[in-house]
Amino acid sequence: MSATQGFTWDQFDYDAGRKLLRNVCSGQAIRLAQQGAGSWVFDYEDGEAVIAIPVHQRAQEFSVDFRPLTSVVRTYGLWRRLAFFLPDALAFWFLGGREPLEPWLPSKLDLFGGWQNGAWDPALFVRCSVFVRADPKLHDFTPGTPITLCPLQAPPPRWRFVNAPRVEPEVKLNTITGTDIPLLDHTVPVDEQIAGAPRFIRQDGGAVLFHRLVEVNFHRGEDYDPLPRYGYCNRNVAFSFYAHSFSGVGSYDAPVLLHDVAPDSYFVRRTTINNRIFVSPALALREELFFGLIDIIGVRRTIWAELPVIREADQAGFAYYRDRMPEHEHTWTGITFGSHLNTIDDLPMRSPAGIARTSFGYLLG
Repeated sequence: MSATQGFTWDQFDYDAGRKLLRNVCSGQAIRLAQQGAGSWVFDYEDGEAVIAIPVHQRAQEFSVDFRPLTSVVRTYGLWRRLAFFLPDALAFWFLGGREPLEPWLPSKLDLFGGWQNGAWDPALFVRCSVFVRADPKLHDFTPGTPITLCPLQAPPPRWRFVNAPRVEPEVKLNTITGTDIPLLDHTVPVDEQIAGAPRFIRQDGGAVLFHRLVEVNFHRGEDYDPLPRYGYCNRNVAFSFYAHSFSGVGSYDAPVLLHDVAPDSYFVRRTTINNRIFVSPALALREELFFGLIDIIGVRRTIWAELPVIREADQAGFAYYRDRMPEHEHTWTGITFGSHLNTIDDLPMRSPAGIARTSFGYLLG
């Protein structure tokens, strides 16, 4: 179907006559208002908020600078809506459906300025690396997942670090058998179950990211590259994920239901391999983790020297490499808690394009 005629693909609907692209599940939309050489202005609206969004292009990189936008600087809820929607929508716009709306594919999309751990930070940036899906239907991580917008007046959350009196090599939640996914064993409170884990806690007590274990890992079998595994727990569910030195956060598994909740509302895909349950978190859960990590790395930046270094849980596996490369053992000291959280691998999108990686960093200078 020609882009000049409009089209609908997955959650996006494009009205060619109005030059308007809308996510039919969230109600968020952008409409092209102005276009110049290497620049565009889109009018964003979602039924509550309306704001003009300038977009700039340099080579194959596109950017949105939130810092001059007063309403974004003042309103956490608006920034959060935009920061999760615009990479999706703009990648769709510049890649298009079956034909591009614009003849460029953004290889990178940068968002400058953002809210982090309760405060506006003009130095924060979010970089999204974009790729084309060969068959978007095969890569739809969130089929039919509803989208709930963050309330505009939501207070910006804050997180804090809590160390463990004694760090345990491996920490996990106690569970009992459930119908499809294990249920939390409430015999012992969660706080006590993870007492041996350093952790980041959201100020309202509604979420915690904690140490699960560090796995033995040598890149190419020779380069020391310990692999941390973290746990994430909110008021309804918990799960684990790896954080790789290159690709960042990914590979979600070990789901747990804290209450009798509908698992499909939190985990849209589940696969069991060797009694290990791998999951694909639903879009709302990914969005929660996305912004939680932005806050957490803000905390981590200010207390890096205080964070504990954790050794591998499997010392027998570690010894395998130590015995073969004894001259390097003095440099194999474990990994700092909170490492490799700056990047999320394969954050799903609701369009024919996808984000390969999304990273959070800071402007220098």
